[in-house]
Amino acid sequence: MYNINCSHEQNLSEEYPEAVKTAVMNITVKLHKTKNFHMAMTSAAAEIGKLCGTDKCAIYTVDKSTRHCSFINADGVRKDVLDLIASSMERTPYEVAETWANDLGDRDCLILRNLEEVNAIDPVWCKSLQSEGLTNIILYPLRFHQNLAGFIWAASFDPDKIMQVKDILELTSFIIASVISNHQLFSRIELMTTVDAFAQFIDKEEYYRNHPEKSRRKEDKTVFDSMLVKDISQEVFNCNVFPGDPQPTGTRIMSIANGDVCNLTELKMCAHNGTHVDAPFHFINDGMTIDQTGLEPYVGKCYVARHTGNVTAENAEAIMEKAKAADSAERILIAGKATVTAEAAKVFAGAGIKLLGNESQTVGPEDAPKEVHMILLSAEVALLEGIVLENVKEGSYFLSAAPLNLGGCDGAPCRAYLLKS
Repeated sequence: MYNINCSHEQNLSEEYPEAVKTAVMNITVKLHKTKNFHMAMTSAAAEIGKLCGTDKCAIYTVDKSTRHCSFINADGVRKDVLDLIASSMERTPYEVAETWANDLGDRDCLILRNLEEVNAIDPVWCKSLQSEGLTNIILYPLRFHQNLAGFIWAASFDPDKIMQVKDILELTSFIIASVISNHQLFSRIELMTTVDAFAQFIDKEEYYRNHPEKSRRKEDKTVFDSMLVKDISQEVFNCNVFPGDPQPTGTRIMSIANGDVCNLTELKMCAHNGTHVDAPFHFINDGMTIDQTGLEPYVGKCYVARHTGNVTAENAEAIMEKAKAADSAERILIAGKATVTAEAAKVFAGAGIKLLGNESQTVGPEDAPKEVHMILLSAEVALLEGIVLENVKEGSYFLSAAPLNLGGCDGAPCRAYLLKS
């Protein structure tokens, strides 16, 4: 077991081997080459894994304010692996992070060359690694101003590369931690800004409702007064349905015309009729149901891209480039008769997007939708299906597509719309 003295004040002017200096520069470049956080983490994890001599390397991010964690390796965001680690240790992902922090104790990091060394520190962790056929482990904390932002996690590494790995992690851990911390900070600011914009709107509307004698002055316009609101939802009773799914129906069970006190309609429909959202539980048996998913993926800036036919990996990369240029790369809506291929799904998942929307009733091929759904839902990408983008131009918009809060369900209908100045 190695105990490493880590300091972010070290720099490349010290006597490090040229290979280490080159590796550190490569990782630093990859971290700052793209504005997309998840793509940066994916590239960094791949580079560190290569240097450690293993393909089992990841960056395990930890956000204390939300208790949210993510596992990002060379394939992108891997919620399936995150959940596997957590379940094998019988903890939540955040509890796993807390356990690792306790396992570290006063050590700067853990480089454990065999499972016997792991077992001496944490038998439960050892059993978890053993169950996956892993032989050793590196756990390097990522701290920014003494706050834990995550870990570098590498398993089954090449023991002959320990000294090189030690030097590289000493020099890059603080850089990676700062990128994670900045991303978490700006995510919170973005959310606060979004909430504040809606709060201003509500406050002003409430004022004018309570003071009808006041006329709205030109300078008192709300943030939405000059916005285009575009409904992108299907009408429910005449909506498209996936082959084999039931058609929505409405039955009038009370009627004023028949002497009843009011009109009342009973609805009967599938959770995936018309414009709807898929929950992970739709294809993953232990995945989250729609009431367990947060609302953030469904509300925020999005990019509408137009495409016809199969969306290939190259098409997906081109869409992501345009979305990044428009600073709207977290939510992608594809307009047109398009089918997302498995290769494209991997690109979107690897890019760390929060939501993918399309016009058809399923995001993947109609005759074999499972693979595409599994790739995206496992990476925590929300799926918005059955939207209507016929008269929507390519570009950046503000999306609102919150699903109904249906407890225990695999999906839910939603009323999706776009806002644009």
